[in-house]
Order: sequence, then C-alpha cells, then structure tokens
Amino acid sequence: MGVLDRVAIPLLRLFWPKEPDFRGYVTESDATPLFVGDATNRDYAATVHGAYLSGLRAAGHALKGA
Repeated sequence: MGVLDRVAIPLLRLFWPKEPDFRGYVTESDATPLFVGDATNRDYAATVHGAYLSGLRAAGHALKGA
C-alpha cells in the first residue's frame, strides 16, 4: 500500500443552483451569449486564473457591445 492509499482527502461537493453566493445570470435577448470559465481559456484551463481571465475577456466583450 502506497502513501496515497492511506491519506484521506476531504471532498467538497457543491450544487450551484442552491448555493447562496452563486449568482448565475440568464437573459433573453438578441445578444450573442458569452461563455466564460476556466475551460474556455486554452492557456490556463482548469485553474482559477483561467476562470478569472475568461471573466475579464467576457466583460470586455460585453462592455464593447453596450
């Protein structure tokens, strides 16, 4: 048995629609939807930094279209 077999790793599972701090936004309009999140950033996928940068990118697009 290796070291990792003996280590308990705590797991936090979230259900986003029931999270009080989650403020997803949906609108019906003719605007092009903006996709954000760490998976949309090729250089920093699966990182908080990637999610942050994708949010900045989407905000820039939204402001240009306003």
